[in-house]
Amino acid sequence: MAYKDKSKAIAYNNDFIAKSYDRVNLTLSKGKKETIKAHAEAQGQSVNSFINQAIDEKIERDTLARKRKENKWSDKIEDEVLRIRKRDGGQMDLFVGTMLAIGEYGLEDDVWEYLKGHPTATFNELERFISELCPPIEIVDDDES
Repeated sequence: MAYKDKSKAIAYNNDFIAKSYDRVNLTLSKGKKETIKAHAEAQGQSVNSFINQAIDEKIERDTLARKRKENKWSDKIEDEVLRIRKRDGGQMDLFVGTMLAIGEYGLEDDVWEYLKGHPTATFNELERFISELCPPIEIVDDDES
């Protein structure tokens, strides 16, 4: 949207940001901002993008650690499925669901053999393979009596 009055453009932009985003005031040790900025630029990212990515990756690692403890799935399978998810751009919740299904139904050996035999398998192909091994799930509509 083009504005002749620059102050209206700034006000519009600020209003949009306030409605669309949460803001966090981050306090860093002196000099750390420049270190982050230089690293982000070297990666072709903005500081904001880099910090968001770092937060997402930390949440992902913590979630995986918790799920691994709860379900005791194999590190080698997790590493390979995570590699495929990252390569294909799959979402984290799909990855966790996949790993839960593997652990819940004892599919570790089957999945490992599939991964060894299909080194270029996509995340969707792996999901299809796992769904074929899982027992059918009955969906009950609580509204129907």
